[in-house]
Amino acid sequence: YKFYQYGQDSSYFDVYRNDSFFNYKGMLAYSNLIEDLKSVDICLIVTEGKSFESTTKVFDYIGLNKKILIVTKSRPMTGNLHELTKTYPQVEWARNYPNEIINALNKLKDQPVLPFNPHPFSRAASLEKLVALLRSLN
Repeated sequence: YKFYQYGQDSSYFDVYRNDSFFNYKGMLAYSNLIEDLKSVDICLIVTEGKSFESTTKVFDYIGLNKKILIVTKSRPMTGNLHELTKTYPQVEWARNYPNEIINALNKLKDQPVLPFNPHPFSRAASLEKLVALLRSLN
């Protein structure tokens, strides 16, 4: 595996800087980030596991039809992130333990990319819902 880290740099990653698997890509323009993500096999979300937690990157990953690994400090498949991903067929959860992460990565690696319609997760779908709601108020 190779690990690509995007976004703000953090001293947390300093211990991995010289490892061959680690690649820090930095801050990218959104369009460049999406273009880069097209070539990755598995996208990662790390969560504290709080019920209200979510992230907009999950929509990018689903929109690109990517396999997703969600690593949590809490109980897997809970909270808002689970609500957002429970119908998505290419997501695996793992608690933040090496053996669970390895098992989830191996499952995702061996799973073929499944067809999926990302439209319900898009901004366009959200706008359509809003327009329908506004029209119903008239």
